[in-house]
Amino acid sequence: MFYGFVIENNDNDDITLTVSLDPNDPMKEIKEKLLGPTCGVQRVRVARNTDDQKFPKAMSYLRFIVYSGTEQEVTLTEYSV
Repeated sequence: MFYGFVIENNDNDDITLTVSLDPNDPMKEIKEKLLGPTCGVQRVRVARNTDDQKFPKAMSYLRFIVYSGTEQEVTLTEYSV
């Protein structure tokens, strides 16, 4: 089963989302340190074509910024934008 959204007149079947770390995230400082200078507001392109290399990178970034596990698990994560 598929789910999603519809945007009229969208020939590329994609959308650009603007996302950032939650200012109230208890691990915000750690995530900022791991993400480096690119940790501010990010524009993430999500396309219908999941074979596009930008899609897995976007999903990886989104999973990381909303992650709420332990501090130890976050510091073991290797991530680059």
